[in-house]
This record gives sequence, C-alpha cells and structure tokens, in this order.
Amino acid sequence: AYVGAKGEELQGYQCEPVKGTQCVAAAVELKNLQKSLVSYYLSADRVLPRERFEGFVRQEFQSQFKSPIEDPWQNKYRYQPVKKGFKVLSDGPDRKRGTADDICLIWTASA
Repeated sequence: AYVGAKGEELQGYQCEPVKGTQCVAAAVELKNLQKSLVSYYLSADRVLPRERFEGFVRQEFQSQFKSPIEDPWQNKYRYQPVKKGFKVLSDGPDRKRGTADDICLIWTASA
C-alpha cells in the first residue's frame, strides 16, 4: 500500500486473476486511470463525481490511449464512487458485467 498526503492509504487490487496480452493492457490502463483519479482526490479532497468520469478520462489521456474510455474489447471502462474511494472496472474479454474475467481496481482513502 502507498500512503499519500494527509496519511491516506492507497490500495488497489484485481478482483480476479487475468491472463493474456489484452488483459494485461486493460490492467495497465486501469492502473493509470486509478493513479489520475487518486491525484484528483488528493487535490480536490473528494472523489470525482461519476458524471464527470468520461470527460476527465478524455482530458487526462487523450494522447496516451487509442480510445481512452474503452478497454481492449471496445467496452467502456466503468467508474463507481464508493465511500471514501472508487472502483475502476473493465468487463473483461467476455464483455459481461459481474463475471470472473472482470478486471477491477479499488481505491479507498483512510485516515
């Protein structure tokens, strides 16, 4: 875990193990999204509102990803604010939510 400014503990993990080049690419992109969202949190002292996620991603990553809001399977990355944190998710290769191949990073701030 990384302890950021103000002593917040930053945590991230994948919901299920993933394999393959596309899965690795999605996991790397999610980690980059997570880092930018954590930076936003640390500067704004709040999580990004859900309705601002797509615009935020386009602005932050317009030159880095082919399509900054889509995973390697052409599904939009998902963002879910949670109490004192957020989740960033990909539906994975099967393109279905809530299945074993989903990739999920969770971040929470703690005092």
